[in-house]
Amino acid sequence: MTTNSDPFAAPDPMREIRTRKQLRSLGRSDSTIRNYVNNDELVRLWADHYRGGGTLEVDDEYLLTVRAAADNTHGGLAVSHCAAAALRGLELLKPDRKYVDFTTSGSSGGKKSGRRRVHVRRLEAEDVTIVDGVLCTTIARTALDLVLAGTYEQGICVLDSARRLGVSQDELNPQRPDSDEGREWNGSAPPCHGPRSCRSRSANRTAAP
Repeated sequence: MTTNSDPFAAPDPMREIRTRKQLRSLGRSDSTIRNYVNNDELVRLWADHYRGGGTLEVDDEYLLTVRAAADNTHGGLAVSHCAAAALRGLELLKPDRKYVDFTTSGSSGGKKSGRRRVHVRRLEAEDVTIVDGVLCTTIARTALDLVLAGTYEQGICVLDSARRLGVSQDELNPQRPDSDEGREWNGSAPPCHGPRSCRSRSANRTAAP
């Protein structure tokens, strides 16, 4: 994760994450930090995590939020679903950015807390990796999680994106984790070629009788 102590010293402060601890070490009090936020000089990404003020594209804002959330989350939780897709560069159709998703192995413990959403699923060693210091699900596992969680159109888009990122068909096999909804993927989703094609398929499917 890229961090910088001074809110106004980085070449691109809007894309630099800085923590409350770093700001306090520079002599910024809590009231000063609040004033920065109130005056839009800092943007609060997550608890005790900020970036420089200014407007970012939605994708960039969400990616920084994911990194901030991961830095603030402990206990072996792996970034997953849409949050992992942002880290891995997977193209999604109408992604849900209301939450930052994490997954952990076990039989219980799934919950929502603010914008953090924790899924409890079987998670093998080969399902996770480290990206820029962040524990997250692999591209293949991320794609399969999203296939199970989303619509048909969203599924074919994320599978196609995973293939274009180098994931083999064997890695995208149907014997992967069950979804929260109890759905199973049959591995039959056809390919689509990028977001425009996916949107076209979605429109055609919606218009069909």
